[in-house]
Amino acid sequence: MGVDQPFSHRWLGGLVLSFASGDSDYSYRTTDGSAAGGAMSTHLTTVYPYGPVRWNDHLRLRGLLGVDFGTHHQQQNDGAGNGKATGELGLHMG
Repeated sequence: MGVDQPFSHRWLGGLVLSFASGDSDYSYRTTDGSAAGGAMSTHLTTVYPYGPVRWNDHLRLRGLLGVDFGTHHQQQNDGAGNGKATGELGLHMG
């Protein structure tokens, strides 16, 4: 989802908002040969402000920044419901 705002015939500003979510199961073998696994989920919200400027009919420059924030959850299936882990996600770009 996004919005543009023209400031003149040469300047334009905009803002884009996005949301991403993913779920996954995983499995692995331990050093003693037994199988283990769990589930992971990630949720990420991103805000992208941008600003293109038109210098003339043949040259246009664009700038984009990105700020992301979200969470990552991981739970290992150990039979007792233990092994939960939660982390914060972040990304900055330009």
